Amino acid sequence: MSLSELPGPKGWPLVGMAPVFQRDAYAYAAEVASHGDLVRVPFPGTQIVYVLHPDLVEQVLVKQARRVVKGRFMSRLDIVFGQGLLLAEGDAWRKQRVRMAPAFTRDAVREMTAQMGPVAEAAVSSWGEGGIRSVDADMMGLTLEVALQGLFGTTSGDDLEIVRSAFSDISDYFANIADALAPIPSWVPTPGNRRFQRGRTAIDGVVGRILGERRAAAAPGRDLLGRLVAAADAEGEALDEERLADEVRTLLLAGHETTAVALTTSLFELAQHPDAQAWVFEEVSALDGLPDADTLLPRLDAVIDESMRLHPPAPAFAREPTEDIVLRGVTIPRGTTLMLAPFILHRDPRYFQDPLRWEPRRWTPRMRSALPRFAFYPFGGGPRVCIGEAMARVEARIALVAILRRFEVAPVEGSVLRLVPSVTLRPAEPVRLSFRPR
Repeated sequence: MSLSELPGPKGWPLVGMAPVFQRDAYAYAAEVASHGDLVRVPFPGTQIVYVLHPDLVEQVLVKQARRVVKGRFMSRLDIVFGQGLLLAEGDAWRKQRVRMAPAFTRDAVREMTAQMGPVAEAAVSSWGEGGIRSVDADMMGLTLEVALQGLFGTTSGDDLEIVRSAFSDISDYFANIADALAPIPSWVPTPGNRRFQRGRTAIDGVVGRILGERRAAAAPGRDLLGRLVAAADAEGEALDEERLADEVRTLLLAGHETTAVALTTSLFELAQHPDAQAWVFEEVSALDGLPDADTLLPRLDAVIDESMRLHPPAPAFAREPTEDIVLRGVTIPRGTTLMLAPFILHRDPRYFQDPLRWEPRRWTPRMRSALPRFAFYPFGGGPRVCIGEAMARVEARIALVAILRRFEVAPVEGSVLRLVPSVTLRPAEPVRLSFRPR
């Protein structure tokens, strides 16, 4: 079968499926999924092929990994992340991965756990008697503080509001489908471009402060930033200032935001499901202190995984073959945009019974062992699996334990969880929940 023979939605003349995506990403996902495991979707200026079977995802991310790159679809992100680990390719990526890997080993995560606990406890203590709170803002603040202290050896100070506002401006820019329909260079002074540039400038100011503090320090330090400042590759080449700034910006934005989304969705779902909240509270209330990387918490892990299944913080990401590859007998020409979509595959009824229902109890040991490897992949997979997965999981556990032991979480009338895809799957409006002291 050729690429042109693949099934898929027809879309509209010239604009393809872009209007459907803009109007309702959930309806768009359902429409794409209805056409099978390899689905050709027309989009302005390109043809996208969605890869929607675990075996095919494994082909792209693992078995054919050396024949695919991030490609043109994701290159638009380079105006924010530059050539940091998220977007770098080839030797540059491999060198960066080697430099950064020691900061994300299990032992390194154990060290960072000692910092995460006090940050989480201080944040939750500051809520006093609780009340109604915008949990998405609270979780972004908490995860940003963890990233700043654990990875960069600094504290937020005035940076929290700066990063929150800047990330909102940047995310709005990437969520704007009009730019995909008719790309406008970022230097053209449209309202959206001006907001984006404002956000990018603000982020660069925070990154500059972080790097300036470290350059002025007597020693590089043992955290991730210290390792990057001190590290050199096998040829003795150290990171230049621009590449170092790219890495800090990547970790600052992509790292803390994804964990904040996972925490926000977990708390929202627990508020809507008091029986599940009581079920997990029974487990966390029995803990002596906060958890670490080695603590067994199957119920809490089930809550986090179920939230990332239904609301994956990274809803989709692209790959592009550098040479023709074959997927299930279909020749995929080089340069084709292959879309990997956890947001769609995580809702596949072949792997998840009643898939639109949030049900953490489904995550039994038997279910986990029977689940195909890439039926659930919120952190990606293969050589480019998220380097911070272990840290993100421990951070989410610590934050939820600190919150649930102190407060019962309840819904607020009129508050909804409406997520829109951008750099991450992010709340379109404040997520308000009620926190009642236990």
